[in-house]
Amino acid sequence: MQLDQKLSPETIKVLWRVYRQSTKHHARIRAHCILLIDSEYEVPELIEILGVSRKTIYNWKNNWCKYKLAGLYNRVGRGRKEILNLEQKQRIKLWSEQHHNHSNQIIITKIKQEWGITVSKDTVKRALVSNK
Repeated sequence: MQLDQKLSPETIKVLWRVYRQSTKHHARIRAHCILLIDSEYEVPELIEILGVSRKTIYNWKNNWCKYKLAGLYNRVGRGRKEILNLEQKQRIKLWSEQHHNHSNQIIITKIKQEWGITVSKDTVKRALVSNK
């Protein structure tokens, strides 16, 4: 497998930096993959080293060719959207203070009555510790 063009020394340096220092695990793995592809590793070797599928390898390579460095990172808007907005989280914190943390069930019931949203105890806990 080959990239559209050989990586420049500056690009290799940046990829090594991402691979070693990025706080985003997915970016580190993808940078490693691009470095290995540039070093002329074949797809079966990449699958073995990185522990991902053939399709994933090709997706990472195509994202690199299309978006370059930005292709290493997840795009905005990916993943599950939050159930509760900022105002709702603040209201939940207020309810928790009013009920002195006696029962998440009271809060879950209020959420269902006020907004018609069914949530779990874990969702309430996440809302209470949220910095947003």
